[in-house]
Amino acid sequence: FVWTAILFFVNDDADDRADSLLALWPLLMIVTAMGALIELRKGVTPGRLLPLVLLAAIHGSFLSQQLWGSTYGVWPLLMILIAGWIAVLPSGTRGVGPTDGVVIATVIMFCGGFYAVSLERLEYVKRPDGDVVRGSLPVLRGMATSGPYIENFEELLRFAEQKIPRGDGVMLLPGEDPFYFATGRVPVMPVLLLDRATDPFSSNELMDEARGRDVKWVIVKKELQSLENPMPEKEETLRLVGQEFEVDRALNGYEVYRRR
Repeated sequence: FVWTAILFFVNDDADDRADSLLALWPLLMIVTAMGALIELRKGVTPGRLLPLVLLAAIHGSFLSQQLWGSTYGVWPLLMILIAGWIAVLPSGTRGVGPTDGVVIATVIMFCGGFYAVSLERLEYVKRPDGDVVRGSLPVLRGMATSGPYIENFEELLRFAEQKIPRGDGVMLLPGEDPFYFATGRVPVMPVLLLDRATDPFSSNELMDEARGRDVKWVIVKKELQSLENPMPEKEETLRLVGQEFEVDRALNGYEVYRRR
């Protein structure tokens, strides 16, 4: 932890600083796994099984985008692992526990604070110049960003409320907006965000799913907030959509297709 703090002072690049902080994960997971196995030799209890459950959950999240891409959402699990590791220190080293806790908390708060403020994990998001626009609909209270995205999304929500029956299945491409949360509709597709990390379907398989789940509307976002192309097969997918759906309405930020 001290070495991580030193690297934060040595490195000026936000990417290098993030790497030094993330490098804590493999070491701490190995240490806590060893400690958990040693503790299990004393007898199996729920408390002694907890570190293994947490390690399994962390590894499950890493299956998505490995260490760099998946750790941002599971830091609380690492903190619980560290707390458990300190709690099982041998009785002769109990006095080390509080010192360890202070050092670890200080490093995590200091380095993690810089990590968060650098917005390193948001480099994939477009941040247009201009005034910040805030959501005007009650359900979007607190949502704010620059650019036309919120206004366009609110136009889509109003259209859906007026024109799309609540019982009709809807598929959004790529699905980067909180459409189902904002409308209270039940999603019928097994994948909500169609990008490389979460979408297991080819274009043909995706359309088979839409057909089998009786999707009647497809909403395509024209101007994404993501700088990356989330759908490698977007052109082919849209070609297949055009064979079964027709454009019902062209909104400012979206094209709404209805099944023929």
